[in-house]
Amino acid sequence: MGKSFSKYKLNDDSHFISEIQAGNAECFEFLFRNYYYGLCRFVAGIIKSPSVAEDIVQDVFLNIWQNKKGWLPHGNIKTYLYKASKNCAINYLKHLTVVNNWAEFSTKHMASSCDNLENEYIQKEILLSINKAIEKLPEKCRIIFLLQRQEGLTYKEISEVLNISLSTVETQMGRALKKIRTLLFPFLS
Repeated sequence: MGKSFSKYKLNDDSHFISEIQAGNAECFEFLFRNYYYGLCRFVAGIIKSPSVAEDIVQDVFLNIWQNKKGWLPHGNIKTYLYKASKNCAINYLKHLTVVNNWAEFSTKHMASSCDNLENEYIQKEILLSINKAIEKLPEKCRIIFLLQRQEGLTYKEISEVLNISLSTVETQMGRALKKIRTLLFPFLS
């Protein structure tokens, strides 16, 4: 059996305000029942989600009830309720935008991190393969290659250090590079 709210009139805002401030739950319920569904339709039109609209409108009424002693709306109650609901809907949309932007940023950042990890892994694999390829070179060829690539010596300096001809250094470097290219072919494609 439903309550009888015949003693309340929607056009008497000052009476509603003072009754709600005094903690009159029946008066508050009357206000809630008269505006809830209209506010839900209004907010759903803004945010395009009926279930979230209901949550927002319930929060507006909950906020009024929790702060009832200090509740003093400017203008009439109906206008206040629609403005409060609109502001909450806009805040929800702003929050949703922030959440979506953060999710997008996080997804891109994670993808970027994954790309960086993948690139780092590939670089380590390439370096490992280069070192293995260098190790597979014949000793004289490997020494000439390392003196030139790691120590930065010129071909002339290498020929003097190893006491071999310049043409031998050039030939051995050519062989070293050819052998390394062959061993690293899978990484070059």
